Amino acid sequence: MPGVLLLALAALACGGTGSPDAPTRLSVAASIPPHGWLVERIGGDAVEVAVVLGPGDSPATHQPSDAQVSRVLASRVFFSSGVPFESGAWFDAVAGALEVVALDRGIADRRMDAHHHDATHDHGSSGNGLDPHAWLSPGRLAEQAQRVSVELSRLDPDRAAIYAGNLNSLNAGLGELDRWIRATLTPHRGRAFVVFHPSWGYFADDYDLEQIAIETEGKEPSDAEITDLQREARERGVSVVFVQPQIAGRSARAVAEAIGADLVTLDPLAADVPANLRRTAAAIAGSFDE
Repeated sequence: MPGVLLLALAALACGGTGSPDAPTRLSVAASIPPHGWLVERIGGDAVEVAVVLGPGDSPATHQPSDAQVSRVLASRVFFSSGVPFESGAWFDAVAGALEVVALDRGIADRRMDAHHHDATHDHGSSGNGLDPHAWLSPGRLAEQAQRVSVELSRLDPDRAAIYAGNLNSLNAGLGELDRWIRATLTPHRGRAFVVFHPSWGYFADDYDLEQIAIETEGKEPSDAEITDLQREARERGVSVVFVQPQIAGRSARAVAEAIGADLVTLDPLAADVPANLRRTAAAIAGSFDE
């Protein structure tokens, strides 16, 4: 990225990681909206959060602007998510200038494969064959929240009690959310739902569902694979194909039209994670009732 290394040096020269004269709010950065939301919930009014990925941007293709990189470099810590745009010169500059906390690491990692009928292979991984979408599981999101709380408390020990209290409140809400989703989806255990991009593997694992992905390894399927998907979708009574706003897939429409299914949008990158997971659970349950 042009100028990114100069930005890194400038940020360091200006004390981009904080100084005694800086505002009292802790400046932090996050890669994606769901993790920005998570940091805000733990930090409350004590933190100021910059999120790199904007609404509607694709985590597979996004290229941060110099201004975005500069804002990250002015932060005390960067919470990464394991998504593809976390690569290149800009990320090297960030990793060399401040602490990077990888929220996708060590969170009950879910390894993916290239088989349509299991977890599938997601080009949204970090190139290591692991699914980064752990924030779509309430239990794993709670693990990530714990990591955020520990890091904020380390950087700002005077407000550690605030972060711990916010963590407790968040965990209580996530527990209630998990119970609600489980009650909503338990009648449909073992059912399969079709998605274009395989973002919902953790969610499917948590609630005993099966995710069937149209796209694998970042590639749209061949004609033969579409035929196989159509046959399986008919056999399993699929009435909806779920797509996401960041990725356009002609194959999703082709499969939906072939089996007489509707296209429904689910956004795995929506900022308000609990509200989004409630919408997701209701949409998937509704697709089984049709």
